[in-house]
Amino acid sequence: MDRLEAWDDRGLKEHDRKLRKKDSWRAGLWLHAEEAGIASLSKVYPPDEVIRKFDMQLIDMADWAPDRAAAVEALRSIANADCDFDRNMRRVAALCEQLTDQLTDDFAARGLMADVTIAHTSLSLAKFDHGRPVGPLRQAMLAAIDRLEIATAPATQTSCAAA
Repeated sequence: MDRLEAWDDRGLKEHDRKLRKKDSWRAGLWLHAEEAGIASLSKVYPPDEVIRKFDMQLIDMADWAPDRAAAVEALRSIANADCDFDRNMRRVAALCEQLTDQLTDDFAARGLMADVTIAHTSLSLAKFDHGRPVGPLRQAMLAAIDRLEIATAPATQTSCAAA
């Protein structure tokens, strides 16, 4: 993966001599996937919106949860864990992204994700300040997770038959 990052830094040249054959194949696959993603968004959004909405990233599916409830529970488990919080940075971001994926308001989604990830970062950094209590930091993260859960809850349908 590091070779592909360096390839990206060198300007995404299709025939880069510094890439091995397998890496070159992966780079080509990435370019085709990126082109397909942009083409797909272009069918729905005007050109200026495509640039704002398109963000292709390589993700590790192990960071995702099988469903919404599992994602919320995984975030709460991370907040309540008495271990190295910083090992979970990528997973926290992936779980937040998974939960906010269906929100139509990008600004609100980013705000909710930021609240959780900032709270998690504060909790993670508390290990460097030995006198700082982690309880309030943990509560702040749990509160941010609660807000995320509420904001991303599926809409419930009310019955018109009940009278």
